[in-house]
Amino acid sequence: MPLSADAELEQSTVVANNQMNRERRLRGYGRELGLDILGVLRAAATRPVRWLDLCCGAAYALGEAASVLGDEAELVGVDLVDFFA
Repeated sequence: MPLSADAELEQSTVVANNQMNRERRLRGYGRELGLDILGVLRAAATRPVRWLDLCCGAAYALGEAASVLGDEAELVGVDLVDFFA
C-alpha cells in the first residue's frame, strides 16, 4: 500500500476527523482506510507479530486485535491524550 503525500493527507476528511480517529475500531480501518489490520497481522511471517499503533487514541482497535490474536501478537499503543495515559 503506497503512502499518501502530505498535501493529500492535509485535505483528507479521514485525517481531519479527530473523533473518529480517537475511537477507531478494527472495522474502521477497513471502512475508512481500506486496511484489513487483522489480515495484515495474520499474514506476517514471524511470531509473535508486532503492531506499534502511534496516536492510538482510546486503543479500541488494539484491544480488539489482542482479543483475537492472543499470544500470537505483541501490541503496543502510544498516545499523548490524558484518558489513554
